[in-house]
Amino acid sequence: MKKPDSYHNKIRLFLLIPSLKAGGAERVMSYLAKYLNKEKFDIDLILIDAQDSIFIDEIPNHVNIISLGAKRVRFALFKLIQLFWQEKPDIVLSMLSHLNLAIGIIRPILPSKIKFIARNTVMLTKIINNKFEFFLYKLSYSGFNHVICQSEEMKSEFIHKFHIPPQKLTVIYNPIDYDRIMCLSRQQVPYDFNSIPHFFDPSYIRLVSVGRLEFQKGFDLLIRALYLSGRKDILIFIIGNGSLLTDLRELSKQLGLEKQIYFLGFQKNPYAWMSKADAFVLSSRFEGLPNVVLESLALGLPVISTPSPGGVVEILRGIDGCVITRDISAESIAEALQTFNPAKKISSEVIERFSVHRIIPEYEQLIEKLVCF
Repeated sequence: MKKPDSYHNKIRLFLLIPSLKAGGAERVMSYLAKYLNKEKFDIDLILIDAQDSIFIDEIPNHVNIISLGAKRVRFALFKLIQLFWQEKPDIVLSMLSHLNLAIGIIRPILPSKIKFIARNTVMLTKIINNKFEFFLYKLSYSGFNHVICQSEEMKSEFIHKFHIPPQKLTVIYNPIDYDRIMCLSRQQVPYDFNSIPHFFDPSYIRLVSVGRLEFQKGFDLLIRALYLSGRKDILIFIIGNGSLLTDLRELSKQLGLEKQIYFLGFQKNPYAWMSKADAFVLSSRFEGLPNVVLESLALGLPVISTPSPGGVVEILRGIDGCVITRDISAESIAEALQTFNPAKKISSEVIERFSVHRIIPEYEQLIEKLVCF
């Protein structure tokens, strides 16, 4: 074991992510920048593109923000190579699979003293389309000094599919800022709830779902499930934007669900909406470990979820009040909706193991360990 060059000083840490736009990985990165011990770490937050970064205002002043001003990762690679050679940080922690892929590929031409950590956010086998892509991801991730997985299932995939040694893998769950979530959940929602039929009717169930309106999130399954369930006493509020908004609205209209399904668009404070719901629904086809599930539990909401690969089942199994559907289909979600009773609230003790004050030290310990070896 050797002492790092910065042993008598702070550890120089680069946090690298494409942007700080809305998303689970972006939220986690903002927590790292905010809560990592500033007495131990000299932090630079490197953004491929800083435009429309909604979390950037939450980054503390002691963190230096560098925007590379590129629209895509591939257009920023030359600037990244220059930056790494010029600054030679002790650690680079990168997030999101396409960025990790690029970093892994250019790793051989970067300073050997830099230790690289990839934090993975999704089951790679669910996004890889062909053997060539598989080869590239396998080659890329093998070049990292360490990989952070969101769940044991994700770790198992890296071991058995990508042949990454177990000693180079660590499971660290997503951190949740409970106090912040509770504070935001108490804010007023600028919306006329009287315009929503039965919103205040106690015999109705109000469900909320949050995510990008894309195929992965399975909102089409959720809409069809409500139709198949035959329940007229359920209202569903979908928070998020995406390319499928028009298609999903049209599907809702075709099935006669316009007065049961409401598309709310992007909400900077989704917690204020979530706090008014009786339960949260995750209809994803595949996931990592979605922050919004943990945030729902923090708000005391039961969760109805598909058994999407990535870690959701690992978290929800055994939590009284939560429901995991039989499979990933509209029919199985409909079965869950038909029998769901949201009477039970989730204990705040369930979420304690995901607290930022418990999770952030796990990152610190891993970083310090890598620097010293």
